[in-house]
Amino acid sequence: MVAFHSSIVKFVFALNLLLSKPQRRHLLAFLHGIILCEGRVNISQICRLTNHDRDLSCMTRFLQESPPWCSKHVTKQRLSCLMETIRQTRAKRGDTRPITFLILDDTQCKKTKSYNTIQPTNQTLNNLTIYLINFQRLIPT
Repeated sequence: MVAFHSSIVKFVFALNLLLSKPQRRHLLAFLHGIILCEGRVNISQICRLTNHDRDLSCMTRFLQESPPWCSKHVTKQRLSCLMETIRQTRAKRGDTRPITFLILDDTQCKKTKSYNTIQPTNQTLNNLTIYLINFQRLIPT
């Protein structure tokens, strides 16, 4: 088993997820594996790279069958934690403006092998979707 990076461990604990110790270890292994693996990532690569001491099926069952594992809940906790960190950092600087994100979505753009290296064209910009999100409240309950 690889020693987990302390900032990732702190982040997982800050999420306040109702996970047992083995489930928490699986989650930490997944997070470390996703960060450390290059290219496309699968569970086998994560197990190999993190020297996870459990059978591969344990990690897949964690995602598929773990009762407390709810992706919507994890996402809500993750975003709440992130927004609170941003608010605290901004409050220290005296910035009380609402938090706003600009999201550029290029999923409708045609991609080529040189997509990342070319300058945007009018055709590319026509297919770009722009979202401006102002967070007064994080997630509706």
